[in-house]
This record gives sequence, C-alpha cells and structure tokens, in this order.
Amino acid sequence: MIGPLLIDMGKDMSVSVPVMSQLTAPMAIVWLLVAFIAGPISDMYGRKPVLLLGLIGTIIGAIGTSFAWNFISAVGFRAISGLGGVVPPIATAAITDLTPAKQRGKAVGFLTAGAGLAGVIGIPIITFIADITNWRWSFVSVGISTTVIWLTLMFLLPNTKPPRNFGDKTLIIRIFSKFRPLVKQSIIWKITVINTFQRIGSTVLMTYFAPFLIVKYGFTTGETAVPMSIVSLGMISAAIIGGMLADSPSRLKAIPLGLVVSAIVGMYIFVFTPAPSLAIALGVLYITSIYFIFPLCITLFTTISGSKLRGTVMSLMPISNQVGIIIGPALAGLALGFSGYGAIGLICLGIGIFGAMLTPLLIQEHQITLATKTLEAYSE
Repeated sequence: MIGPLLIDMGKDMSVSVPVMSQLTAPMAIVWLLVAFIAGPISDMYGRKPVLLLGLIGTIIGAIGTSFAWNFISAVGFRAISGLGGVVPPIATAAITDLTPAKQRGKAVGFLTAGAGLAGVIGIPIITFIADITNWRWSFVSVGISTTVIWLTLMFLLPNTKPPRNFGDKTLIIRIFSKFRPLVKQSIIWKITVINTFQRIGSTVLMTYFAPFLIVKYGFTTGETAVPMSIVSLGMISAAIIGGMLADSPSRLKAIPLGLVVSAIVGMYIFVFTPAPSLAIALGVLYITSIYFIFPLCITLFTTISGSKLRGTVMSLMPISNQVGIIIGPALAGLALGFSGYGAIGLICLGIGIFGAMLTPLLIQEHQITLATKTLEAYSE
C-alpha cells in the first residue's frame, strides 16, 4: 500500500519520495526476524496462536502509522507492522498441512493469489480513502480490517498442529534443532537466491509504478488506484500459473523465461515511457512474468521439507522475500535519485537477466528429489 501514498506522505513529512520509499525496510527487517522463529514455534505449538499474535502486530503498526508525526516515528510504527511477518509463512504451512501432495502447488497458488487480490481490491480502496481524506485514514482502515480478520480466525480457524511434549529441551534448542536438517540442504539456499531475484523485481515495480504514473503522466494519487488494481490482476494470474507449474515436470524451465520477459518489459516501461495504456498493460505482463516464481518456490520448499518441518522451512522463505523487499526499493530509490525513472528500468533489466542466467546453474530437479528423500528420514 505504500506505493500510491509515497508522494502524499513525503509532502506531509517533508521527505523526498526516494527516502520515503525506504519505509519498506524497517517492516521487512522485523518481518524477517519474527518469521524466522515463527515457523518452528508453529511446528511445535500450533499454527493458530502464532497467526493471531502476528495479526496483533499488524493492527498496532497500522494504527500507529496513521498517527506518525515525522519520518522517524513512521519508521518505528512500520517496524511494529513487521510482526505481521509471521502470517504468510504460517498461513502457507497451515494450508499445506491440509492439502494432498499432488494438489499442493495449486493450493499454494490460490493462497498466493490473495496478495494479488489484495492489490486489486485493497490498493484502490486505500488510495480512494487517501484521495477523499488523507493518507492517515488509509492506515486506519487497514487496522480496522485486520481486526475483523483477527476475530474471524480466533473463532473459526482450527489449530492444525496441536501442542506436543518436548521434555526438558529449552525453547531455543528446540528452535535450532528444527532448522539444522534444513540448512544442511544446499538446494534450500539455491531456491532462496532465485526467489530473492523475483522479490527484488516485483517489489521495484509495485513500489515505483504509482509514483511513475504521477510524475510522468500527471495522474493524481486517486487516479493511480485503477492502474495499480489492473497491474495487481497480474499477481493473481501469476499465482495461479505458478501453482499449476509447480505441479508439472517443466517447472524449473519456466523460471529463466519469466525473468527474461520481466527484464525486457521493465526496462521498456521506465526507459521509454510508453503511452499510459500501454505502460499499464506492460505492467500486468511484467508482474505476471516474474511473480509466478514465488508460489513455485513455496511449493518446492514445502515439498522438500515434509510435514514435520513445513512450518520451519516457511520461516526460511522470508529471508529471500524480505531481503528482496529491502534491496529492491533501496536500489531503485538510489537509481531514481541519481538518474531518474529510466535508471529504474535498467535495474529491472539487470535483475531479470542475471537471475535468469543463475537459475539453471543453481537448481536441478534431481537435487530437489535427493533433498526430499533425505528430509523424509528426519525425526525429532
């Protein structure tokens, strides 16, 4: 939601757009830290309590950001919002707990489509609220809606992993014992690297596309709602496509192709500034071609880990997600500050091409099969 609000927030706090865009970093850092321990804790004590605690952090962070009086205070409240980082990996673990192995990719794809649906519905709503009131009420609306979600899960969500007795082991020892067999598998880290490229590329577009429309085409903040919603449709289609590809034997071949397409399209959008309608259409193509890698990587993680380590392995996924979210806006913001929006296009080009070259060198199907068989023998 930060993208369409960047200019208004910057004016209110007397901060430039490249600096204001760094509000993604504090949330991402906290997100990474809490998500790292949330997975093994959910494996031990259940998914539901971890989800509820994470949503409380989201509520407090959103409401707090609406009261932020300067950039530093906004950074603090966005950091609190990072406690919500437990939600995506633990929700994914909960879904895959309940899904047959042959349908896991599709289930993850539909779950990941929620992020796209949030863009299609959520971004226009919070942008419209900001346009008719101000950006602060957009954050209030997030706090209220998340409270409704919290109440729904509290009363309706079953706890898919009941508590178990772990004897005299301390919590820290139990957490690290969960990670030990996973971090020994090199394929886990190779998938992490590729997902980092995906996350950098997709975050750059979703952060800077709305400001790009405002500066280059004269859109108002409210007028960016529809284009951003249209672009987010690409996330929904990409999530479903990625889920289906994840269950197919050609899944690894699709990754370099998607990265190359995103590289070329991203470069064209920001460097050549096509007509607004074409820029929006290309934005859809860009996010579709790169975002499908995300559910595919999630499926690979949950397949390799097996049921006993599924929550824990999903705590490793935020490493690539949040590193990408930190690096993407920071790198693009630096490029924007020095050379304008055309430099962001070159960032998209470099990320996509380099990622496409690395993929076949790092990940092969036989490595996935071997790691899966190795972790099947894991016992607590």
